[in-house]
Amino acid sequence: MSPEDIVRWAQSQSDLTKQKVNILLADINNVSGASNFFREAQKHPGVRAWVGVDVRNEDEALYVLISTSQAGFSEINAFLSKHISEAEPFPF
Repeated sequence: MSPEDIVRWAQSQSDLTKQKVNILLADINNVSGASNFFREAQKHPGVRAWVGVDVRNEDEALYVLISTSQAGFSEINAFLSKHISEAEPFPF
């Protein structure tokens, strides 16, 4: 599913339950879908969008980082950039 499809699905769930739906987009080792995800979520009042990253060393899942602010998103980007650009494994 695309980030936009995920948001539209979440809005349909919000419409059914009459409650705001929290939804997290956590791509593996990147945040490339975040912009489209947030842009689409702004169009849907029943959706509260969160973004994070599913951190893995090759096939080994390590942890999920979740951003709660623009500063946190920037920290996640810096963390990813450092490890990926230096071809350094993610710490556990």
